[in-house]
Amino acid sequence: MSLTETQIEQINLAGIYNALNIWGYIRLFADKLSDMNKSQSEALNIYWVELSALNDYRQFYDVLQKLNIPSKPFTDDLESALEPIFATLFS
Repeated sequence: MSLTETQIEQINLAGIYNALNIWGYIRLFADKLSDMNKSQSEALNIYWVELSALNDYRQFYDVLQKLNIPSKPFTDDLESALEPIFATLFS
């Protein structure tokens, strides 16, 4: 699937971040998407992940499944899992 220049401009004007064409798919990550952005993205077969609520990261697993990318759901405590990651990154 490829987007027209007009569609790309509409996405840019909507304030959507990281719209990237990769492996023939569009992936979309944003802190907040309007209901209109979500429905338009779904109509264009654009997979999206919204990151405004605590458990929204779980949508990422759903997208991986739709793309047939091997993965397993994260079921641990997110804050506990992130602490050692951040400690390593920021040391």
